[in-house]
Amino acid sequence: MVFLRWPNGVPCCPYCGATKLTWLAKANVYRCYGDHPKQKFSLKVGTVFEDSPIGLDKWLPCRVAACQLQEWNLQL
Repeated sequence: MVFLRWPNGVPCCPYCGATKLTWLAKANVYRCYGDHPKQKFSLKVGTVFEDSPIGLDKWLPCRVAACQLQEWNLQL
């Protein structure tokens, strides 16, 4: 998922653009060392899934299934 979010493969802060980050494995978030109020952020920040408590591991298969169903209905 990191390569989809950041195509160059280097995660950066969505608030300040800094690349000096630390991965906090227990919380599954990145921590930015920039001087701003939202120093911790996840992979979902800036997406439609940002405020959802449901993880991407559950959202993405459902979204793929919904797209396939919609495509199937259009072909009828």
